Amino acid sequence: MLTDRLSMLACVIRYSLVPASRRAPPVPLSQLPLPLPPGEFMVVSRTLVARWLASPGQFGDCATGMIATLFPDCPAIGGPFLLFRLKRLGFSGARVKVVKEGLLVCASR
Repeated sequence: MLTDRLSMLACVIRYSLVPASRRAPPVPLSQLPLPLPPGEFMVVSRTLVARWLASPGQFGDCATGMIATLFPDCPAIGGPFLLFRLKRLGFSGARVKVVKEGLLVCASR
């Protein structure tokens, strides 16, 4: 739906340019995604976009430093904003791919 796409895009742009504080209140455990096996990606809901963009490393694989995340319903124009934020945080191997479901972000340090 168009309103979902615009809402996700607004969240991505806002928190890419002005990230939430890393000292924000913790996300309840019930809302945190489960660890995924290698080769899988996690889906970030609109409620977790701020937390993910503040500290994307905590949502990745700690052993390899890889992040694979899907931003559902996010239009392609959100890709450069995601890349901007990841590059600022030291993820030099960041890539964004437009898929049918939204934007797929893959990054490594």
